[in-house]
Amino acid sequence: MSRQWRRTSPKTACISGGLLAVLCFPLFAEDLPTPASTPKPAETTAVELAEGESAAPSEKHLLAFKFRPDQVVRYEVRHETEMTTHFSGSTEIARNKSESRRAYKVTQVTPEGQGDLQLSIEWVHMTAQFDNGVSKTKPIEFQSDDPNKRPQQFQHILATIGPPQATIRFSPSGRPLKAEPLVPTPPSNTDPAKDKASPASGSVAAMAADASHENYLILLPEQPVAVGETWKDRFEIVAREPPDKIPVKITMQRSFKLTEIKEGRATIEFRTVILTPIQNPAISAQLMQRETTGKFVFDVEQGLIVSREATCDRMVVDALGPKSSTRAISKYQEKLLTVTATAGRDAPTETTSSKQ
Repeated sequence: MSRQWRRTSPKTACISGGLLAVLCFPLFAEDLPTPASTPKPAETTAVELAEGESAAPSEKHLLAFKFRPDQVVRYEVRHETEMTTHFSGSTEIARNKSESRRAYKVTQVTPEGQGDLQLSIEWVHMTAQFDNGVSKTKPIEFQSDDPNKRPQQFQHILATIGPPQATIRFSPSGRPLKAEPLVPTPPSNTDPAKDKASPASGSVAAMAADASHENYLILLPEQPVAVGETWKDRFEIVAREPPDKIPVKITMQRSFKLTEIKEGRATIEFRTVILTPIQNPAISAQLMQRETTGKFVFDVEQGLIVSREATCDRMVVDALGPKSSTRAISKYQEKLLTVTATAGRDAPTETTSSKQ
């Protein structure tokens, strides 16, 4: 891998990667996650008792999304990433920050409580800066609502901001069931047969809203759970094996634990791990920001995610050649806004409930 590639491509990858974390749903059919097996209800695990501790009745709680026709839900999202690369005796650091507002509108609710959600990004502001240990470049800035801050190399990002990109049907447990694109699907440029595999196929979970951090919604257990109980979600994503970018399916697993119910809000901790053994460091480098840990706060009565936090600190060696290393540190924060918030950046940012 040439030094020229390393000096140019990471700039595009840095700011584009930040946008993917904002989107939280893919735009290309070939990059969509697919179920590792036929979707099943999330498996729960009972609370483990310490030695000598007696079991006591635990209150069970049903956690479920409550979709309402014409409901509009907006989130304020902040994402910071620092990528440090060591190669041939030199060090380069790429820093990315983004602020955005994403939203979904419930267009239909089935008798079973399933909701059709139109997903969109209302605005995004990103900056990227690069440091080679000797000097820092001038920050690259992209701002969707400012025509003077739209670098030519990132003009394509504007197509993903504003109008909804897709409608995805979710179950009350947050499982994606089918999807329909609202914009033309770009061709894969590889195999004509793949070009026909558009999101309109609507295969179960194939259109899951999954990007570099989490699902657009969290997967909840379909049965009531008590504090301390856990459940898991196993799914597949697609990585690209260099140099020909051959698609490789990777099995991932998220583990969840209900840690607290307080004043009608559930705190759910999670951890995402890679289950597929990976021998190629280049593939590991593509996936290292997906192994996240964090927590959700879920409003049980309203059936809404109130907040989300996710962090990642991973290192991969030899991804760019012998004796090279790449370390990614990221922090993702998301906060529920009022459902009456406008698309403007000066809209109110309080949550729908004053409970803390």
